[in-house]
Amino acid sequence: MKMTLEKEDIHEIAHTVAEILKPHLGNTQREEDIVFDVKGIASYLHVSESWVYERSRLNEIPKTKPYGVLLFRKKDIDKWLEKHSTPSVNIPPKIKAAT
Repeated sequence: MKMTLEKEDIHEIAHTVAEILKPHLGNTQREEDIVFDVKGIASYLHVSESWVYERSRLNEIPKTKPYGVLLFRKKDIDKWLEKHSTPSVNIPPKIKAAT
């Protein structure tokens, strides 16, 4: 019996398997080795999953796609965020007119 899965189904399965395995893997994973799926990176960046898919399609966000599954390395995302951040501007407070 052959079954065809949609892209969203594959992502959901990968996310579910990752959640099931988390307690068994311990806390040995270094932060820079963390890999997110679409749902995880959307949560990490506080954006929608559709935003992630669109930026991935346009090659605007670092990603990897082994076996057709869209994944994001935390260390690559953090570098990308640093590269694309804009410095904050210090705007002086309004000076009150002398009375």
